[in-house]
Amino acid sequence: MKKLVIFAITIMTGFVLAGQASAQTVVEGFINSNTTWSDDILLRGPVFVRSGATLTINPGVTVYGKSQHWVR
Repeated sequence: MKKLVIFAITIMTGFVLAGQASAQTVVEGFINSNTTWSDDILLRGPVFVRSGATLTINPGVTVYGKSQHWVR
């Protein structure tokens, strides 16, 4: 019985960690200061890096885009 409980906890922990692997940080608007992206990024609308700021994207980071419908 103890082995079954330990196995179940191990499996549940794996599912939690796998869910975190697909988590994304949402970015929108302006980047005003030096920024480093280490996790996957979801761009919501246009994103601009202001003059004087540096954006560093670490290897392995995936940047996704999500379009927004602009009302004029």
